[in-house]
Amino acid sequence: MNRWQVRTGMKVLFGRANGEKTLGVVVKCNPSKAKIMTLEPRGQTAPGVHWSVPYSLIEAFDQTEVEAAQVTKTAVSYAVKRLIDEYGKQAVADALANV
Repeated sequence: MNRWQVRTGMKVLFGRANGEKTLGVVVKCNPSKAKIMTLEPRGQTAPGVHWSVPYSLIEAFDQTEVEAAQVTKTAVSYAVKRLIDEYGKQAVADALANV
Protein backbone atom coordinates (compact mmCIF):
# COMPACT_ATOMS: atom_id res chain seq x y z
CA MET A 1 0.00 0.00 0.00
CA ASN A 2 1.10 3.55 -0.35
CA ARG A 3 0.93 6.08 2.46
CA TRP A 4 -2.15 7.79 1.05
CA GLN A 5 -4.21 4.60 1.36
CA VAL A 6 -3.42 4.04 5.05
CA ARG A 7 -5.57 5.74 7.70
CA THR A 8 -5.37 5.90 11.49
CA GLY A 9 -7.64 3.27 13.04
CA MET A 10 -7.50 1.02 9.96
CA LYS A 11 -6.98 -2.74 10.48
CA VAL A 12 -4.04 -4.01 8.44
CA LEU A 13 -1.75 -6.98 7.97
CA PHE A 14 1.98 -6.33 7.98
CA GLY A 15 5.07 -8.38 7.26
CA ARG A 16 7.19 -9.52 4.34
CA ALA A 17 5.56 -11.11 1.29
CA ASN A 18 6.85 -14.61 2.07
CA GLY A 19 7.07 -14.19 5.83
CA GLU A 20 4.86 -13.99 8.87
CA LYS A 21 1.84 -11.67 8.54
CA THR A 22 0.48 -10.00 11.66
CA LEU A 23 -2.85 -8.29 12.25
CA GLY A 24 -2.68 -4.80 13.67
CA VAL A 25 -4.32 -1.40 13.81
CA VAL A 26 -2.72 1.80 12.52
CA VAL A 27 -2.01 4.19 15.39
CA LYS A 28 -0.15 6.93 13.50
CA CYS A 29 0.87 7.69 9.91
CA ASN A 30 4.35 9.17 9.49
CA PRO A 31 5.94 10.19 6.16
CA SER A 32 7.84 6.94 5.55
CA LYS A 33 6.42 4.45 8.09
CA ALA A 34 3.20 3.79 9.97
CA LYS A 35 3.00 3.02 13.68
CA ILE A 36 1.00 -0.18 14.08
CA MET A 37 -0.22 -1.76 17.31
CA THR A 38 -0.38 -5.54 17.02
CA LEU A 39 -3.68 -7.29 17.73
CA GLU A 40 -2.12 -10.76 17.85
CA PRO A 41 1.25 -12.18 18.95
CA ARG A 42 4.18 -11.81 16.54
CA GLY A 43 7.18 -14.04 17.20
CA GLN A 44 8.16 -13.58 20.85
CA THR A 45 6.21 -10.33 21.30
CA ALA A 46 2.76 -10.11 22.87
CA PRO A 47 -0.24 -8.30 21.36
CA GLY A 48 -0.33 -4.56 21.97
CA VAL A 49 3.27 -3.86 20.95
CA HIS A 50 3.84 -0.91 18.59
CA TRP A 51 5.83 -1.51 15.40
CA SER A 52 7.15 1.06 12.94
CA VAL A 53 6.40 -0.48 9.54
CA PRO A 54 7.23 0.80 6.02
CA TYR A 55 4.13 1.29 3.89
CA SER A 56 5.43 -1.23 1.35
CA LEU A 57 5.03 -4.02 3.95
CA ILE A 58 1.42 -3.15 4.81
CA GLU A 59 -1.70 -4.58 3.21
CA ALA A 60 -5.36 -3.96 3.94
CA PHE A 61 -7.09 -6.49 6.20
CA ASP A 62 -10.16 -8.01 4.56
CA GLN A 63 -12.55 -9.50 7.14
CA THR A 64 -14.55 -11.28 4.41
CA GLU A 65 -11.52 -13.44 3.51
CA VAL A 66 -11.21 -14.54 7.15
CA GLU A 67 -14.92 -15.33 7.36
CA ALA A 68 -14.76 -17.32 4.10
CA ALA A 69 -11.79 -19.33 5.41
CA GLN A 70 -13.68 -20.09 8.63
CA VAL A 71 -16.73 -21.27 6.68
CA THR A 72 -14.55 -23.48 4.49
CA LYS A 73 -12.75 -24.90 7.54
CA THR A 74 -16.08 -25.71 9.17
CA ALA A 75 -17.42 -27.35 6.01
CA VAL A 76 -14.29 -29.50 5.69
CA SER A 77 -14.44 -30.58 9.33
CA TYR A 78 -18.09 -31.64 8.93
CA ALA A 79 -17.25 -33.56 5.75
CA VAL A 80 -14.36 -35.38 7.44
CA LYS A 81 -16.52 -36.24 10.45
CA ARG A 82 -19.21 -37.64 8.15
CA LEU A 83 -16.63 -39.77 6.31
CA ILE A 84 -15.20 -41.06 9.60
CA ASP A 85 -18.69 -41.98 10.80
CA GLU A 86 -19.39 -43.78 7.53
CA TYR A 87 -16.05 -45.51 6.76
CA GLY A 88 -14.11 -45.44 10.01
CA LYS A 89 -11.16 -43.40 11.23
CA GLN A 90 -8.43 -45.67 9.83
CA ALA A 91 -9.96 -45.80 6.33
CA VAL A 92 -10.13 -41.99 6.17
CA ALA A 93 -6.56 -41.69 7.49
CA ASP A 94 -5.34 -44.16 4.84
CA ALA A 95 -7.18 -42.27 2.08
CA LEU A 96 -5.73 -38.92 3.19
CA ALA A 97 -2.25 -40.42 3.33
CA ASN A 98 -2.54 -41.32 -0.37
CA VAL A 99 -3.55 -37.79 -1.46
